[in-house]
Amino acid sequence: MTVEAELLAAILADPDDDAPRLVYADWLSERGDPRGAQIVAACELARMDRRDPRYRATAAQAHADTPPIPVDALPRGATAARPRRGFYTELQLDIEALPALRGYLDRQPVERIVLSIGHKTQLRELRRTTLGRVRELALKLSFLLEPSRTLERCAPMLSEIRTLEIDAPGIDDRALATLLAHAPELRALVIRGGGATGRSARTIVDGAPNLERLELRGYTLDQLAPFAELPHRRDLTASYVRGHDARELDALFGPLDRIALIGARDPLAERIAAAARSLTSLRLAHDVGDRGLAAAARIAGLRALAIDGGAGAPGGAALLDSATFANLYDLALDSRIDDALTEQLVTDPRAAGLRTLRLSSALTDRGARVLAESPYLDDLEELHVRYNALITPAGCAALTARFGDRVHLPLVEPRTEMY
Repeated sequence: MTVEAELLAAILADPDDDAPRLVYADWLSERGDPRGAQIVAACELARMDRRDPRYRATAAQAHADTPPIPVDALPRGATAARPRRGFYTELQLDIEALPALRGYLDRQPVERIVLSIGHKTQLRELRRTTLGRVRELALKLSFLLEPSRTLERCAPMLSEIRTLEIDAPGIDDRALATLLAHAPELRALVIRGGGATGRSARTIVDGAPNLERLELRGYTLDQLAPFAELPHRRDLTASYVRGHDARELDALFGPLDRIALIGARDPLAERIAAAARSLTSLRLAHDVGDRGLAAAARIAGLRALAIDGGAGAPGGAALLDSATFANLYDLALDSRIDDALTEQLVTDPRAAGLRTLRLSSALTDRGARVLAESPYLDDLEELHVRYNALITPAGCAALTARFGDRVHLPLVEPRTEMY
């Protein structure tokens, strides 16, 4: 084994520890390899507060043009890669890349894989693949495939997986049971696309006794109702929900920390907001109006609120008039939030508690200047205005001068690119 191979093996043996990475960085720097300084900067960046005055310079060095490893050394068929602490730790792959992945995982500290499966002809590769030290796996299945049978073929890869995300057009209970039986280390499960039935709740309880987090996205309230008794469900997303009686809503939403509702009209949004006693995070998308936003504003323990579509200035005013506004650290208002409402929002002293703010899609340069001049946003960690096409370069310059790389500007890619 070469010296470099030994250094990489030490990183793989303890991927959470920076020390082996820094030893490898010193070895590279001694040989004039610019990746050494880049790895040092990347490790420092991971520990750094974004308000640190050195953050921007450190980020520039960590995300320099020199990649953590040569791009052509990535597995053939990899469509994207995300660097962290000096190495590509997340890979996005098509199924055709699985043969090349096997040797790569023996050399690089990959933590997460996003695998797209779209062709029947390649399914045989699933049974031949082991993921080694990878702890997070996201499976994205084409609607052209038979989802449950395909997922069953993925089961042998799951022996060390702690977080599993399934994005598939329907999954039956048999496939779910097979997956869980092969994933004894599973701690978090995310299912998108529906398909689970009343038996699925019992399947999850029996098959994943160590589960700490369950997210179900893209379900209707009727589909979610059987999951009301699961002890570890804390995050649910319901799609295009309609009316239910108060007892059902109380049983389903009462214990939840986080809820996202797609297509909940105002009367139902009001009733759900009243039922969700433990709620700290709420997203309302499509069809919600001013009454729904006003109801959300009355949830005492709310810390994160996102409104995607529907609600306008009256609902926003109700939020600003509520005691809840002072408790929020994450706020996203993504429809008809104009310059005037933005000015109301960021000139209120209670905005000082915000750490993340997302505003779109009707801001102009006036709104940009208001944001840049607000005395209450010094502690803001992220400002998202990417989907405000009316902000000109002058408005962008004002935002950049105030917030630096904490702002996500229109037509500008975010700091952490997928290479």
